[in-house]
Amino acid sequence: MLHSTVSSPALPQTEHRVAPALERLQRVLAADCPGNDQEWASGCWYSVARLERKLRQHLEEVKSADGSSTLVDPTRPSLLRHWEDVLHAYSDLLESVMAIKWELYHLAQGTSKAAPSRENLRRRLEHVLSALQHHLKAETDLIMESVVTDIGVGD
Repeated sequence: MLHSTVSSPALPQTEHRVAPALERLQRVLAADCPGNDQEWASGCWYSVARLERKLRQHLEEVKSADGSSTLVDPTRPSLLRHWEDVLHAYSDLLESVMAIKWELYHLAQGTSKAAPSRENLRRRLEHVLSALQHHLKAETDLIMESVVTDIGVGD
């Protein structure tokens, strides 16, 4: 059996780019912040804005010619289909994050009587975080499957 540690600078830095923003938002959501909704929304807005920026950067990176997409085996249509699904999911999640960010902004400013409740926003953010973690793992799994196939482990 082949045991080796493969370290490649070409592997995407997914964990380094998006994970800190995810963790910060998780901490903000987990903190029971007593007080009015405007204070909570204001604090949450900064974390969501950071996540939006990091997710946008990650999506641009993986769509670029030298990003993660070059690491997915182009000879395997099933991997390419899954890769396209992940990219589509990232785009959808980015849209959701942007929408929530502006709802938080309006709640923080007190400029919208029709702003969703704090609990509604919290649930939606938790759903986005869960989905994003799932798709980041799927991205890593696809890349690793391509690398393992390319290296020929088991041959």
